[in-house]
Amino acid sequence: MDLAQFITGLHIEQVNADLATFHTERKKPIGGAETFPGPGGKKVTESAKIVTEDYGAVLLHLSGGARGVFHVMQMHAGRKNRLYLEVCSPPRSPRTSHFPGGHAEGFPDAFKQLDLAFYSFIGSGCTGQPRFPTFADGDREVRICEAIAQSAREGRWVGVSS
Repeated sequence: MDLAQFITGLHIEQVNADLATFHTERKKPIGGAETFPGPGGKKVTESAKIVTEDYGAVLLHLSGGARGVFHVMQMHAGRKNRLYLEVCSPPRSPRTSHFPGGHAEGFPDAFKQLDLAFYSFIGSGCTGQPRFPTFADGDREVRICEAIAQSAREGRWVGVSS
C-alpha cells in the first residue's frame, strides 16, 4: 500500500476488505527453521493453532478517482515474497525509474531508491518535501490497516481516517 501511494502520489481514501483464515492449524518446526536448509531429512514439527488471517483481498479507492486492488496471502505454495505493482495511467514515476520502459526494477532497487532519496534530502540541508517514508507515512499505513480490519468485520466500504 505504501509503495503504491509513493509511486503514484495518490492516497488511499477508502477500502473494502475480505479477510479469511483458511488454515486454522499449521505445522510449526521444533528447533531452528532455515529458509534453505539443504539436505538432512525431514524436520520435526508440532501442530500450532492459527488465529490470524492468512488471506486478504482489498479493493481501494484512491484520491483523484483512481481504483486499485491487492491480494495478500500466506498459503500460496511457491509464491514467496512476490510483489507486483502496475500503474495503469500515464507514467507518474520518472524520478524512481532508472531503466527504459518495459525493464522492471526489482526488490534490491527499492533500497537503492530509498537510500538515494534519503541522502539527497540530507545533502540538500533537509529542505523541501522528503521523497522517502516518514513517521507520518507510517501513521497513515496503520490507519489504512485499521480501516481494512473494520471493513472486513463490517462487510462494507470504510473511509481511512485523516
